[in-house]
Amino acid sequence: MNSTCARVIGLVLGLTPVLAPTALAPTALAQQAAPPIPEHPAAVAVAPAADINCCDPSCCARFYGRAEYLHWWIRDAALPPLVTTGNANDARPGALGFPATRVVLGGSDLDQDGFNGGRFTLGSWLRRDPTVAVEATAFFLSEQDAGLSVASSGAAGSPVLSRPFFDVVNNVENADPVALPFVQGGAVDVNLESRLWGFEVNLRKTRCEQECRRIQVLAGFRFLDLDETLRIAAATQDLAAGAGNRALVVDEFAVRNRFYGGQVGIAGEWRRGQWVVDAQAKVALGCTDQRQNVSGFRTIEDQTSGAVRTFPAGLLAQPSNSGAFEENEFAVVPELTINLGYQICPRARAFVGYTLLYWSEVARPGQQIDRVINTTQFPPGNLTGPARPTTLFDSTDFWAQGVNVGFEIRY
Repeated sequence: MNSTCARVIGLVLGLTPVLAPTALAPTALAQQAAPPIPEHPAAVAVAPAADINCCDPSCCARFYGRAEYLHWWIRDAALPPLVTTGNANDARPGALGFPATRVVLGGSDLDQDGFNGGRFTLGSWLRRDPTVAVEATAFFLSEQDAGLSVASSGAAGSPVLSRPFFDVVNNVENADPVALPFVQGGAVDVNLESRLWGFEVNLRKTRCEQECRRIQVLAGFRFLDLDETLRIAAATQDLAAGAGNRALVVDEFAVRNRFYGGQVGIAGEWRRGQWVVDAQAKVALGCTDQRQNVSGFRTIEDQTSGAVRTFPAGLLAQPSNSGAFEENEFAVVPELTINLGYQICPRARAFVGYTLLYWSEVARPGQQIDRVINTTQFPPGNLTGPARPTTLFDSTDFWAQGVNVGFEIRY
C-alpha cells in the first residue's frame, strides 16, 4: 500500500498517526486530528437537580381539589329593645323613659355561637397554557338558631313584662303589656335564624415561580347569600276570675342578602422542606340585592265560648309595613386567607388556617324594625293618621371569620 492510500484510509478512520507517522509533518498531524466528540445535547439542557426539600413535589399535577372543615363566627345581630320590665304602678308599665323601666330582651347585640360548615375547591390547569388554571370554590355555614326568652306568671310579686314602642298617635313612649300582677301572665320568645353560603369561579395565572415560592394572580365572579329570620312571639293569659282570653302575637322579619360581583386577587405560596405557607387576598366589587318580608298575626281565643279570632297583624308588623320589599346597594367584599400546610406525600397536603370575610352592605332583621307605631291600626281597627311603622332598609357591615382545617390532593 503506497503512502497516498495510507493517508486516505487514515483520514477516514482517524488513524493517520498510526498508519503513516513518518509521512506527515507535525503541523499537518495537528490539523488533521479528529475533532473532539461533542457532549450529548440532553447533557447540556438538564439543569442540576434541585433540592428535593425545597421544590414543589406536585408541579406536574394537572388537577387539584381541597376539602375543608370550617368553624366560623359572624358579627352579632343588633336588636332594638324588645321586652322590658318596670313598675306596675306606672302610668304605662314598662314604657321606656320611666325610672323603673329596664330592658330585659334586646337593646344590644344578640350573641351567636360559632357556626360549623365546609368549603370545597376544584381546579384544573389548562393543557394549552399550564400557567393558567380554572378554579371553583363553594362554602357554607350550617343554619343556626339563637334565641332568648322570658316569662312571668302574673302572680303577686311577679315581674312586669312589656313590649315597648313609640306611640305616634299620643307622641309618647308606650308599651304593650305581656305580664302584669293580678291581671295576666305571659312569655316572650325571640329567635334568630342565620345561614351563610356562597361560591366563586376564578381564573388563576402564575406570574412568578421559583424553587421555593410561587406568586399567582386571579380574577373571576363571586356570589354570597346571607339569609336571616327574626321571629318574636308573645303569649298571654288573662287571670280574670272565671275564664279570660288567651292571645298569641307574632312578628316576623325575614331578610335575604345576595351579593353578585367581579373579583380580583393575589395568592402566594412559600415552601420549606415539607412545610408550606400559602396566603390569598381577594376583593370583589358588585351589588347586594336586599330583600325583606315582614309579616305578623294576632290570635285571640275566648276561653268562655271557645271562639278563636285571627288578625293579620302583630305588634311591630302592622299592615303599614307588612309585605315583600327589595332594594339594591353597591358593596365591597374583601377576603383574606392564610394556611400552614404539611406535605404528606408528593400529591397530598394537610393544612390549618384562618379566613376573614368582610361585606360592606347587608340588611339585618333587627335593624328593619320601626318602633314607631300608629295604634289606630291595632286589630280590629283601621289606620288613621301616619302610616307607621314603615318599611326600613337600614344597612350595616358584616363579617365572618374563623379557622379552617383541610386536605388537598393533586393529580
